[in-house]
Amino acid sequence: MSEFSTYPPMVDDEDWNALLDHGLVKGASYIIYKATGDIYKAVDGTTGKVYTQGTDASTVIQAAINALTEGHIILKDLDEPAGLTHKDKVILTSIYQGTITVKGNASARSVRLKPTQYGWLIYGPTVPTGVPTENALLWIEAPSADDTVGIMARNWTGTKNAIDVVNCPGAMGDGIFVYQMGPGLGVNILVKSDAGSAARAQKITDNRSDAVALDIVSDNVNLRLRSINDLAPLAHILQLTDKNGSTALWAVTQAGYLKLGNVSSLPTASASYRGMVIRVEGGAGVADKLYICMKSATDTYSWIQIASG
Repeated sequence: MSEFSTYPPMVDDEDWNALLDHGLVKGASYIIYKATGDIYKAVDGTTGKVYTQGTDASTVIQAAINALTEGHIILKDLDEPAGLTHKDKVILTSIYQGTITVKGNASARSVRLKPTQYGWLIYGPTVPTGVPTENALLWIEAPSADDTVGIMARNWTGTKNAIDVVNCPGAMGDGIFVYQMGPGLGVNILVKSDAGSAARAQKITDNRSDAVALDIVSDNVNLRLRSINDLAPLAHILQLTDKNGSTALWAVTQAGYLKLGNVSSLPTASASYRGMVIRVEGGAGVADKLYICMKSATDTYSWIQIASG
């Protein structure tokens, strides 16, 4: 190591690296930054020594990537340049103008995290046209012309919910709000299941008349049910059951037939049944009958027979 002959002392890379032999251990495999004179340096995050340097940022960064089998490279105040050849198990993190960009392996897209007024904006290679103005703690924006999924939550054990959304009691906000922008024909929510219920809306309490399990509001088609496979004509594509899941109140079949629920005998007609239609199935030798509950001009209620088998 040469002697310092200037004041303040000037050291070259060899002297600097020798001094750092006695320094503290850093966290990353390489830390790359722009030094004075348009020189980019890659510093070993373990020893603090300058691994390589040059005037082209891409060349310096690529050299650091090539030197690793696995590890973590931090670009300090540098954006990730285009054209890099990434490696699996080599994570590249860029911190530039308040945005954090992370690329985890060779085939993955870069993920960018940008702080907003309210939380964090997460997006991919395509930079959004503007910063979200909604009061969102977390805003995820997938590329507009891509097949990228915004959020995928997978529960491996099956003992916990993949996504839990809890809306504070008494709040008027929605637990989940999905808004599809533009004229596209994409599906807002797509739920697939190989076993069990694909989707379930469950009302937790029974003491609030305004608390419904499923509330659908639309200025077009409110509810559309479609079977993917070719089912038998009488196969049910929509079925409403009682709380035990056994008695069909009514069902719609694949062929478009509507099957009404049935009772063994009619209840006493009243305003509660006004406008309701029900079947009474007859036993052996007795015809089935179809009834509707109506109010007369004298304000009395009765079951009017519509048809008989």
